[in-house]
Amino acid sequence: SHSVVDRRTTDYEIGDASSTQAYKNWLGNSIGSGYYYDSTDLAGLQKAYDQIFAEIIKQIEEMSMAQWVANDPMPVENSTKMVEFIGFYDKSKNLVKDKGNLTGEKDVINGENSAEFDPTQDNIKWDLKESGYTSSVSGNVTTYIYQLVYRVRLKNENNGFVEGKTYLTNNPTKLTYQTIVKSGDSVTRSDPKTLDFPIPSVKGYLVGLTFRKEDSYGKAVSGAEFTLKHDTSKCSICHGDNTSTVIGDKKVISDAEGEVTFTNIPSGHTYILEETKIPDGYYSNGNRYYVTAAYDAISVKVTDKNGTPLKDADGKDLNWGNKIVNDTQYKLPNTGGTGTTSYTIGGLLMILAAGWLLLYNKMRRKEDHASS
Repeated sequence: SHSVVDRRTTDYEIGDASSTQAYKNWLGNSIGSGYYYDSTDLAGLQKAYDQIFAEIIKQIEEMSMAQWVANDPMPVENSTKMVEFIGFYDKSKNLVKDKGNLTGEKDVINGENSAEFDPTQDNIKWDLKESGYTSSVSGNVTTYIYQLVYRVRLKNENNGFVEGKTYLTNNPTKLTYQTIVKSGDSVTRSDPKTLDFPIPSVKGYLVGLTFRKEDSYGKAVSGAEFTLKHDTSKCSICHGDNTSTVIGDKKVISDAEGEVTFTNIPSGHTYILEETKIPDGYYSNGNRYYVTAAYDAISVKVTDKNGTPLKDADGKDLNWGNKIVNDTQYKLPNTGGTGTTSYTIGGLLMILAAGWLLLYNKMRRKEDHASS
């Protein structure tokens, strides 16, 4: 007579009292468990219990797999990824190339981490259960230390980048964990808990470069075009793994005062400064200029056309004095260059020709005198 739970209405919670399937449907579907076991003998009952226990173990294992796992998402600001994941450092402090994952060494002192980066979600998953660790003992307390090191880069070459602004390197990063307490034969497992990691932040820089273009007499030269190009062959500081990011070229033309100014140069990179258009009446000195932008400072190294650094009288790197000098075509070069060679040879030919004419005239006069 009590085959249903709620008789206040005809819409019964379990089912109609006349239905022999009411309880089965309620257990298997209505309460959401999806499980119903029916038996009329001991063997069937034992089989049902085995299935129930197997499902419980499976659920515990799946829940345990999610425990002691940290999820670390990269931030996205206004649909723009300002922080780029470069790669993990392995236990030997080597940067793993191509954003490779760490395989892990479970329960090994100083062992490898178990970590992977999902580029589709921009998320790092770090499984402490499968990772190596270090430990320290103080009295009867043992502390286990887990540490994951990876490299990221602030993309200050992006159009939306703001110098001096604070950028978070991660979105909220959480560790899901569970504690187990043993007391005699009793084992108590806590509910899943979460621990929030502190989130670091960084600031980036943009730098400027200003110099003067002049001729060999110190006069300003206007109309010279200079190009600042990212030196992808040598810019290992881009990513730290000998790969480079893409940064567009910058072009500036010297003004009436000979001044050339480059602005908003992304810091953290190496560039090549080239004179890509020389005004009429001038020629290049053949030097090359390597520009390094680091933090909020900029430095320039001058080399010859072969890439050999130029030195001053004391053997130090040549100070370019924030100016680039082009000689005029009508001025004979003092040293070096093909221009010197051609003028020198031409001068020698003229001297030799003059000497030959003088000798010829003397001989001609002697002959004329003898015949007379």
